[in-house]
Amino acid sequence: MLGFFFIFVVHTKTETDLFLKSNIMMFFQLKTLAIIILITSVLQGIIVVFSKGSIRFQKPEGGLNAWIYNIINLLVLIVLTPILSILLLKEILSPIELVSVSVPDNSLVKILEAIGLVLYIFGNLFIYLARIVLWNSFRLGAVAPESKDKLIVAGPFRLVRHPMYFAVIIMCLGLALLLHSWLFLVFFIVLYYTIIKMIPVEENQLINAYGDDYINYKKKVKKLFPYIY
Repeated sequence: MLGFFFIFVVHTKTETDLFLKSNIMMFFQLKTLAIIILITSVLQGIIVVFSKGSIRFQKPEGGLNAWIYNIINLLVLIVLTPILSILLLKEILSPIELVSVSVPDNSLVKILEAIGLVLYIFGNLFIYLARIVLWNSFRLGAVAPESKDKLIVAGPFRLVRHPMYFAVIIMCLGLALLLHSWLFLVFFIVLYYTIIKMIPVEENQLINAYGDDYINYKKKVKKLFPYIY
């Protein structure tokens, strides 16, 4: 349904710059948005560097779905968002045009951008908390726990069994709305699909590793969306 919010348009470079400044980001200044995205990216990088679980070699199970998820997830978090912040900060807007669409209703633009920014920031905060709580027990998607990994049920794991999956989904949706980007909308759809396919694989791994502790936890806490699903 979200796709109906988007109408693809083609612009020249000059038209694109004017379009992005006056239409795509009506609610926020470009540099303000760039700084927000840059700060969230830097914090993400700091947590990755200092969390030892982030740098161990990990081979996911679950076949192609797991590989697609992990590649897109890392691409969005580590590569695209820092590049995006630099482009916005320098006001180099023509590359963004390639993945941008036009929303003709100015009121709708403001609503989409406001919702998008909230989702993006909230998703980042959720990821920070989940990574900090996991710390050395962090694993890539569909990677089986090692003997030293602990079952974490504190922090955001009290609200949802897979908080990082939830977070990256709403982050991509937030960027799609904020930038009117069909590319991030595609990432959102692909990530959601691969996550739904990966969760049964990952939960079997967790049951094998933690037994009744995880089964009891699973009965109490929702899977992907807090209090909903």
